Amino acid sequence: MKADEGSDWVERLDENMRCEAATTKVFQRLHALVQKGYVPDLHSEFVETFWLYHPSNNFKHSTLILYPSGLVISVKEKSDEFRFSLDDEREFQQFLRKVPLPTMWDRVRLPLLKIWVIIVLYGGLIIFGLAFAYGVEIIWSHIKSSPDRSSPRHDSESGWWKNRLAHSVYRPSGFVLRRGG
Repeated sequence: MKADEGSDWVERLDENMRCEAATTKVFQRLHALVQKGYVPDLHSEFVETFWLYHPSNNFKHSTLILYPSGLVISVKEKSDEFRFSLDDEREFQQFLRKVPLPTMWDRVRLPLLKIWVIIVLYGGLIIFGLAFAYGVEIIWSHIKSSPDRSSPRHDSESGWWKNRLAHSVYRPSGFVLRRGG
């Protein structure tokens, strides 16, 4: 029995070492792709894979998928020429040599676009809010300055009331009769 337990332990250790070696190679590939300008999408809904995007518009392999097994696939190319397993290390290194480094413009284009959208969006909201507040202020000042014709006001500062009293006679029935033209 002890010999079986010892061999199981050796098999598990061997399997752990193989997994560790494969994981190391996968992370080395990820690091090499990031060094060449690829950006991993860490907010993707695909948690089993790394989706990597190259910021250069001219490069035809701008989207790659890195699987946990170490397999790298170019999304735009459907052929097997751009599928690199862990055993295809030489082909993968040749592919990496062909990957162009992104220019400064490629690196800052998307962040600048996001900043510009935020500025335009919030600036538009602020301008709309100010215009709305200004419109409300104009309407409110117009309402305050215009006479309320539905009910008579008896304040002495109101010039329109004095003018109205001079040309009309108030009847108890509530109607105002105008005298002369």
